Amino acid sequence: MKAPTFPRIEKLNKRRQLIIDTALRLTIEHGLNQVSIVDIAKESQLGPGQIYRCFRDKDEIIENVILNITNKRMQGLGFNRHDNKIKAEELASGYPNNIDQDELNLLYEVLNTSRNKKINDVLATTEQKMQKQGQTILNEYYKNASKEEIRAISEVVATLTEGVIFRKAKGYSDDVDQDILEKIYIAMLQAIDSVFCNRDIEK
Repeated sequence: MKAPTFPRIEKLNKRRQLIIDTALRLTIEHGLNQVSIVDIAKESQLGPGQIYRCFRDKDEIIENVILNITNKRMQGLGFNRHDNKIKAEELASGYPNNIDQDELNLLYEVLNTSRNKKINDVLATTEQKMQKQGQTILNEYYKNASKEEIRAISEVVATLTEGVIFRKAKGYSDDVDQDILEKIYIAMLQAIDSVFCNRDIEK
C-alpha cells in the first residue's frame, strides 16, 4: 500500500481540524452529552463516514477538543512571564491562560462530568506539563529559590488560577469589582516577589 501523499495528509488534517472546531462549537452551544456524530457531520457538511475516517468515535473527537483548549492554556502560561500587572488583570478578568468564557465553561463541564479515561488522562498530562513549564519559568525568575520553594510557589499560582476557572465557570465571581480584585491580586503577587526577589538581592 502506498504511503499517503502530502496533499492528502494536508487535506485530512484540515478535515480533522474542521471536525474538532465544529464539535467545540456544538458542545459549547448544547452541552457535552447533547451532541452526536450525526450532529457534527451535519454542521460540518460531512458524511458520518468521513467523520469516522478521521476519528474512532465521539470520545476521540472530544479528547482532541480538550487537547486544543489545554494547548491554548499551555501557550498562555508563559506568554507574559512575570509581569504582575498583566497576570493580575488576567486573574481578575476570570479568563486565565488565554482561554475564553465558552472554552472555560466546556473545560469545567468536562472536569466535572467526564468518565472518559482518555480525556481525564489528557487533562492530567496537561496539568503535569503546565506544572513543569511553570516551574521552569519560576526558576528563571526566582534564581535563588530552592526546588521546594519553587514547587510551593507554583502550587499557589495554580491554586489561584484553578480557583478562578472554577468560580468564573459557575458565575460565583460575576458580581465582584474587577478593578478592586486586580489590586488585590497585584498585592498578592508582589508579596511573593518581596519574599524571594528581596532575598535574591541580599545574596
